[in-house]
Amino acid sequence: MLNKNYNKNHEIKSPINGKAILIEETGDSVFADKILGEGVAVMPDDGTVVSPLDGTVTHISEEKHLYTITTADGVHILVHIGIGTVALNGEGIKPLVKVGESVKTGTPLAEVDIIYLREQGMNPCTPVILTGHGAVAGFEISTGTVQAGKDVIMTYTLN
Repeated sequence: MLNKNYNKNHEIKSPINGKAILIEETGDSVFADKILGEGVAVMPDDGTVVSPLDGTVTHISEEKHLYTITTADGVHILVHIGIGTVALNGEGIKPLVKVGESVKTGTPLAEVDIIYLREQGMNPCTPVILTGHGAVAGFEISTGTVQAGKDVIMTYTLN
């Protein structure tokens, strides 16, 4: 029996207030070359990072800058706080969730001190990456001014 979720568009909303930009504009080749997957990035206006969709937190990096949310359909979404922030070893980022927690769109994931990141020479741009392309049939990106948990930055359909 075909799951009805396979024929519908799934929405990924912005994880942070700011301006959504093309992933190629991040200034980082790992993201720009789509090594981790397709995505979009948000140049943040503030430091509250929320879940971009419903799912389960399946990974938080030791350095607190990377959060993976897995949907009920098995799609993985990476929320990567800042470019180069792995070097800060978690300084300036406070996780608000734990691995294994169920989250809804808009659930706070982390608080980020954007000023501290900039003082440390970090780009606070926040890429949102859709991984596991085998499950995804297609996707569309949206750019422009966005509100966290409200505005769609990407839609995808499943294979």
